[in-house]
Amino acid sequence: MLQYPTYKNFTAGVLFLLAAAACSTTKSGKSVPVVPIVILPGYALKDTNISKKDFNIWVVTTQTSFDSLFTAVIPDPGKPSFDQKLVVAVNAVTATSNYKVTFRNMLVRRNVLNVYFNVTREKAGAENTDWVSISNYPRDRNLRRVNFYFDDVLVRSVPVVVVY
Repeated sequence: MLQYPTYKNFTAGVLFLLAAAACSTTKSGKSVPVVPIVILPGYALKDTNISKKDFNIWVVTTQTSFDSLFTAVIPDPGKPSFDQKLVVAVNAVTATSNYKVTFRNMLVRRNVLNVYFNVTREKAGAENTDWVSISNYPRDRNLRRVNFYFDDVLVRSVPVVVVY
């Protein structure tokens, strides 16, 4: 006689798959926690005197620093809670083009947050071309560095110094 899986077995299977999907594995077989990417849209740079030859990258740990760097360009874009989060931000612009930065993946290995991103050239006349790509990450006393990777190539490594 054919037996169908029970609801309890199905639920356990789904939970197992979700737990497995929440981790990535390394070549050594150890799991690496994948960090959920939380985007904070609607911010532009206050000071447009930035590098037009390289990626502009920030790790922000205080509201004062955040407010000095970024300005809201939409009503009520939401602000990170710096007592619980820190912010990573990337902007890519050249003398002739703006680029949209998309965070692809974030994961933590040995007290280092690894941020992987891609860029695509913005079309002429596109909206929101001056926005900065911003994401937040839960504060962690053990976090010592944030590495930024463009197409899997390390482009910047920023030490994290947070006074608790």
